[in-house]
Formats: sequence, C-alpha cells, structure tokens
Amino acid sequence: MDPVRAKRQLPDSIEPADISQSASRRWKWSANVMLIGTSQSGKSLLVNRFRSLAVGPYPLQESPETGVGTTSCTRDPVMYEFDVPMTSYSLVDATKASEVDVPEDEESIFKWGFWKKKDLTLSPRNPDAELVRVRLFDTPGLDDSNPERNCENIQKVLQYLAKSAEDSNLDHRHLSSVIFVIKSGASFTDSLQKWYFYYQRCMPNLFGSIAVINTNFRLKDWKTEYTKTAVNMVSFRGAGPSSRDSKMKNRREAWADIFHCDPPHFFIDSKPNPKNAFEEFTSANTVYDILLYLRSQGKLPIENVHLIKFPDMLSIDTKLVGCLYDVRQIWNEERDFHMMSMTTNQKSLYIHERNVLTWENELKELDGKLSEWDSDVQWDLGTYSPKDDISTPNKIWKIVTFSHFENSLTITEKVYPFQVDAADTDDAVWVSKKLPTIQTKTWKGQYKSKWGKVPRFSVRSYTTNRTHFAEEIEAAEKRKDVLIDDIGETKEIIAHQHMACPQRAAHQTTSRRRSSPI
Repeated sequence: MDPVRAKRQLPDSIEPADISQSASRRWKWSANVMLIGTSQSGKSLLVNRFRSLAVGPYPLQESPETGVGTTSCTRDPVMYEFDVPMTSYSLVDATKASEVDVPEDEESIFKWGFWKKKDLTLSPRNPDAELVRVRLFDTPGLDDSNPERNCENIQKVLQYLAKSAEDSNLDHRHLSSVIFVIKSGASFTDSLQKWYFYYQRCMPNLFGSIAVINTNFRLKDWKTEYTKTAVNMVSFRGAGPSSRDSKMKNRREAWADIFHCDPPHFFIDSKPNPKNAFEEFTSANTVYDILLYLRSQGKLPIENVHLIKFPDMLSIDTKLVGCLYDVRQIWNEERDFHMMSMTTNQKSLYIHERNVLTWENELKELDGKLSEWDSDVQWDLGTYSPKDDISTPNKIWKIVTFSHFENSLTITEKVYPFQVDAADTDDAVWVSKKLPTIQTKTWKGQYKSKWGKVPRFSVRSYTTNRTHFAEEIEAAEKRKDVLIDDIGETKEIIAHQHMACPQRAAHQTTSRRRSSPI
C-alpha cells in the first residue's frame, strides 16, 4: 500500500495531546525526520512522546497497524506532523506554585528520594516558546523474522522517499536527519548491522546526519545501574561519571566500534509514568535535547536515494546474466558469421561504431555521477555537543554557586573547506567563533552558559558533495576527457570510411542490424 498523507484517526497506542495552549501560534521552522530501527524498538512510542508535548491543531496521518509477537508493528511508511514547543521543562511544587531545583547528582535523586517526590508538576520554562513543525517519518521495523518482508519494507521506504523528492510542497523534499531507534538494552545483532549498512549504501548523503535514540531507558533501570555502581556524586573529590553517563558512554563506544561512526546518542523513556513527575521531567527534557539537535541540522535533499540490490536480488541477477550470456553467445556466432563475409574496411567500420556506442554509454554514466558529486548539496560531517565533556561534580558546583560554564569547543575535520552551524540556545551563548583554515582544518568556538545553567546545544559541521567527492570528481573528469577525445577521433575515422566506401558501409550497417549483437 502506498503511503499517504490523508487525515486518519490515531491508533489506540497514541494518547491524546494536551492542546490547552493557544492554537494561534505559528511554527517557526520545521524538521523532517526519518525513523528507522528494529521491530518493536519503540518508534511508535517515540512518536507518541512527541505528540504528548505538541500543541494543536495539526494534521493527523495514517496510523500503523498493530503488531503481534516479534512482528513489526508498522507495515507501511507513515508520516506524522506535530507542532512542538522549543522549550526545556522544569518541575513546579504544586503546593507552593514555585519552581523546584532538580538535583544533578544521583545520590540526591535516588538515595535521598527526589525521584519519588509528590506534588510536583511538569511545566515548560518558556510557555510562549517558538513552535517546531516536526514531521516524523515512521518506517517498518528491521530484523523481522521474515527476511523477504525486510526487503519489501525497505523498498517501500525508498519508493516513498523517491515520491517525496517530487512533492509539490518543497518543504517535503528534504530530510533533516535519519534517526536510528533501538532499545537501550538491545544488542547490535549481525542482522541489524547488515540492514543498517544496506540503508547507508542506499542513502549515503542522509546517513551523514544520523543520530541514535535509545528507547526504553526507564527510571527504574537507571536506579538499578546506580545501585550497582554506588557512585557518590555529591562529594567534590574528583568523583567519576554517573552510572547514567557511564551507560551512555559505553553504549556510544560500542556503536562507534561496530558501525564506524560516532553520532549523537539520546536515551529516553518514551512512555514515562504520568504519576512520576521526575520521569516526565527527564523524558520531556530529552525531547528538548533532540529538538536542539534537529535545529542544528541542515536540509538534506533526498533525490539522490538509490536502490542498491540485496544479496537475494543479486542471486536472481546471476541467473538472468547466465541466460543473457547464452543469448549473447548465439548473437556473437551470428555476428562472426556475417563478419566473415565483410571486407577489412567493413570490419574496421563495425568495430569503430561499436566502440563509440560503448564510450558514449560510459560518458552518460559519468555525467550522471558527476551531477550528484559535483554539487553544493550538503554532506554532513558530524554533530557535536558539550554535554559529554562536563563532569557531574562541575555541574553541581556551577548550579550551587549560580555561576557560568565557560569553555571552548574544537572541531577538526579531515576535509577543507567545511562550515559549522553553531546557534545560541536558551541555556548558552557563543562568545567567539574562529573559522577553519586550510592549514589547521580546525574550527574553535568559545561559549558560556547562562547563570546557573548547564549549556545544552548541538553543533553541526558539514561540507559539500563537491568537497567530499573531490577525488572521485577528478578521476571522472580525466576519464571524460579521454572518452571525449576517443569518441571524436573515432567518429572522424568512421566519417572517412563512409565517404570512402558508402555502399559497403551501408551494406555493413544493414548486416549488423540483422545480427543484433550485444
């Protein structure tokens, strides 16, 4: 079934959104996000979490089917659109109507019981924050028990993207990011790796802007990790990272080791307990972190998505090639028979014309590749955040003293030129930015947080296809020059041969058409 943008009734698993806020507000910017991941990884729950924080009205899209057992719940690509406020969240004491200081250290959270506090409610820090039009493109799950279904599902996704590339709404012709969704405790299976790398081959430009969302990161699991590690984060005697930070770090390192890239990772409980304010607080602010990341991303065009053949497809191709080889052998025998009756000049003319046809086809293929490579389309290099470099003791000290975080962020890339998008946020501002040079290939920015706040932002570095594919472009241009020269010289030879012996040339052409060699 083709994906549609028709208005539908929401599935039972999607909870109603709070639309108490004004519907007259207009979204300021948009983010188009493709969600991929394993079956039952929590993609639909993630959609639900965004919707629970959204304001309305907004269009509802086709709902996914409900899965059973290990089967993927979403059978067809589905697009959801929500208007989400670009704000972080605080906890308010309902009895005093005042904001509560949320501790950063795990001891205060768990040992002293902050996570169980009652009479707290979730509140946006900026009730009038700008809205973000978030389009979540939910895809069928990977790693199903039926590999053939996996192939079908991925083809549906690629077909949907190809259709979107021609959408009359220009805002639908790009993606801001590809987000890989996986449960925080799930392993990176061989099957998962295979399909991940397959997606990457089909859309290399888009995978330059990938992020990973680890779902099902529940508060009780966090508490269990804390209990096992027994890290005391209140003491300022060089305490190490929190158990939560350690889990995130280990997960990120494992991903980088297997998939050979280090994208931003987010850990979220997409279905927090509505009766536990701290769970709601942690989950909602993770959504805010995701929005910060999305705001830093560019608009990646999707017209360069290609269907790369699966191993199953290649096995079928092998059989087809065998059949075509047999047919070609028959045609070659017929061609050789006709060539026996040709004169030397006729044979020479035939070979030259065949070479020109082969070279022109190669030239056409090179032009197609160059149109993709030699362009200003953005190629994302990486996304960076300062939060991984801030220790928990420093967080506590800065918050207690209500002073600034002041630090720098350095980005060094292998290519030049490249650009960096670094925007101010509600928590931090950029004091200075030093652009990269061809000698250093390094960008450096100095930032500081606002009073008593931990800086939260995402910075994106990117270049162009022209820079990324510079070596391929150079080789293709050289090959084009050779082909153009060879085609021109050979066509001159053909023209002279036609002029020298037009009747024989015509006879040779007629014979060649009858033989239909390939």
